[in-house]
Amino acid sequence: MVSRMFRMETEVDKDRRDLLRIRLRDTNTAASPVLRALRGTPDERERPLHVWVLDEAGDLAGGLVGHTWASWLHVTYLWVDERHRGASLGSRLLTEAERIA
Repeated sequence: MVSRMFRMETEVDKDRRDLLRIRLRDTNTAASPVLRALRGTPDERERPLHVWVLDEAGDLAGGLVGHTWASWLHVTYLWVDERHRGASLGSRLLTEAERIA
């Protein structure tokens, strides 16, 4: 049996993050015929998606930030100003993002 020593680190490291993302993508692509079929097509790339709600004064009342990949929607941030909650703005933001995706 081989004994291995590992060291954990917690600093933010963008190069390692990018390497991890590449390795994860490669591993997932190797395991999935759907992902393999997407390789080299326009749908392979993530596309940023931003949807904003502005009030009468043009101030930010809410927003959604995410991205699309293939036909999937990934929401990173969804926020509605407290003064406008209960007016279905969150639902409208999601509906518009889903329509775009």
